[in-house]
Amino acid sequence: MAKRWTPEEDELLLKLRQEGFTAREMTAQLKDRTYAAIRTRIAAIAPDNKNRPWTDEEKQTVYRMKAEGKSNKQIARAIDRTLGAVTSFVFRYWNGSVLPDLDG
Repeated sequence: MAKRWTPEEDELLLKLRQEGFTAREMTAQLKDRTYAAIRTRIAAIAPDNKNRPWTDEEKQTVYRMKAEGKSNKQIARAIDRTLGAVTSFVFRYWNGSVLPDLDG
């Protein structure tokens, strides 16, 4: 059975997220928690996690990595997004041949 999250751990997760830490970086602070557990917990408790806007940098990374033939799972890990978020983004915006112009 999985260890329950404490209020102190939740508070630390939210603080680290607000400071810009990625889930992977948070594993150094929460040594008893796995990367997957941290990502899952953030998705459950972070008020800004749902419908979080995509940055231009994230979009460019998705387009570049798709052009390189990377999987959605690999992309999700690279940009610290969920597999579902990347899959949805790719379904909506990736056509496989042309990178959109994000500068204009």
